[in-house]
Amino acid sequence: MSDIIKKMIFTGIGLAAVSKEKIEDSVKDMIAKGNLTEQEGRKFVEELSGYSEKARGELEKQVNGYVEKAIDRMGLVRKRDLEEIQATIAAIQKRLEKDDEH
Repeated sequence: MSDIIKKMIFTGIGLAAVSKEKIEDSVKDMIAKGNLTEQEGRKFVEELSGYSEKARGELEKQVNGYVEKAIDRMGLVRKRDLEEIQATIAAIQKRLEKDDEH
């Protein structure tokens, strides 16, 4: 299959949002229309699924980066930071209680 057709399909399906099932359905249609052989179809499904997973991972990284930047700009406290502060306070309280007992 030519690279031009692959690029058109990648763009047309919105790779990051496509499930393996949708990819398989699209390839089955292409096989039925005679655009692909069965073997080409299997290979193409594997390729597209791999690219889709990679695109999803990249999209997730980008979204997480944007969220982190937004949190920083707004000055919000992250849950892990709050939990760390709570653990520190609990440790200090225990030390104070021990000191009061002696």
